[in-house]
Amino acid sequence: ANSFMASTGLGYLTKAEIEELNLPIKKTIPFQAPRKSDIFIGREDTIATCEHELKNGSIVVLTGQPGIGKTALATLVAHSLKSFFQDGVIWCSCETNSPLSILHQIAESYGEVLPLNATEKEASLLCRSLIYDKKALFIFDGVTRDTPLELLLPNSSLSGVLITSAFHDVEYSKYGTLIKLQAFTDSESQALFTSLIPKKIIVKSSKALKKLSQEVGNLPLALHILAKQIILHLDEDQLVQLVNQPTKLASLYSSLELCYVNLPKKAQQVLRSCAIFEGANFSFEAVKSICKFSTRACEENIETLIQYSLLEQIKENKFALHPMVKRFLRGKKMHLRSYKNLTHYYIAFMNRYQSDADYFLQMAPEVENIIGLIRTCIDSSLENELCDLWKLFGAYYWHVGPWRDFMDISSKIYEIAKKNNNNELLLSICLEEVSRLYYYDGNITQACAKAREGLELA
Repeated sequence: ANSFMASTGLGYLTKAEIEELNLPIKKTIPFQAPRKSDIFIGREDTIATCEHELKNGSIVVLTGQPGIGKTALATLVAHSLKSFFQDGVIWCSCETNSPLSILHQIAESYGEVLPLNATEKEASLLCRSLIYDKKALFIFDGVTRDTPLELLLPNSSLSGVLITSAFHDVEYSKYGTLIKLQAFTDSESQALFTSLIPKKIIVKSSKALKKLSQEVGNLPLALHILAKQIILHLDEDQLVQLVNQPTKLASLYSSLELCYVNLPKKAQQVLRSCAIFEGANFSFEAVKSICKFSTRACEENIETLIQYSLLEQIKENKFALHPMVKRFLRGKKMHLRSYKNLTHYYIAFMNRYQSDADYFLQMAPEVENIIGLIRTCIDSSLENELCDLWKLFGAYYWHVGPWRDFMDISSKIYEIAKKNNNNELLLSICLEEVSRLYYYDGNITQACAKAREGLELA
């Protein structure tokens, strides 16, 4: 009913209309926060402030450098307030998703589908009308300078909003309470090491550990990674040697590099494969398809990466990388073969599921990953794989939009298909896709030109 009403420009049904029409309402209570860490050190005052402000329907903004622990703190607060926000916790990853896809995600979290051709502003208005009476916690993680918060924030005082951002030069104070996270103190760093590292190493190497903490600026993520490195690889003598070596460890990247070079080669390969995905998370099967490892070998190496705190398991079969780890890995050489393998995986994935009733549900979590893969293929030499992928994904994306993105991608693929004389794909683009979009946009001349081109090809 809401989809039909929205398509006429009248917006969603009001609460009074739903009650008067006696419509059945499917009650869903989403909880989308990542799994809470078993170990969390300090930040007690910050946590208390966040919980107090959010319970009062305020907006809280956490800022701080990458690796400072913003996402970990937001995750802890989300789990702590789960029972308070009776309509759920919505987690939106802003660094890896477009504003429009976030708005679609929020709507889908409550069982609604926004109009496929809605602009960001239209989707924002509809989304706000949907959640205006919801007592929910909205977490916008990894907000960038380009994130249009004014379109994403709910307009209800019932909801709490928690924003995390690594950018200090944005005027966030206008939105609500601004909290700038600082690096750990020496005592907090020591507490983290004590909770992770065997006591005998702590006792023998306390001075070396303190110096090591200071070398990485007491950054929580760097400390966590180094602690796992110490547990799995370094004895007391090696630890002292590490602290006294001439190369500086004064950055998170240096800590990551130290950990990366000590990984088994297959674990390195799996980790690099994880950095290919543009979406917020990815599946075990997709990683396995890139590496071409056996199921057991892939599982063992993923478990190794989780032990090192380089990879996070979101839920069964789903994993995620910290944005800083992903940036670090993209400085490593990525083989075209990996992208080629992933393209073949998604082609097989769509062929397998496209006749199923739940095809659209199966596809939804993969859209951002597939779009990122397509854009990489456009800029590389994987033209044949790209055309085969678009034959299937283009048909799906046509139905779910957003159409403006669809037009941008299909226009680029049109040029590639034309260069490769791929008439079957050209015919599909001209007749079934682009000509209709030109028509819907009112550009009749272009619509006719593409239709004629398609007819000539036919």
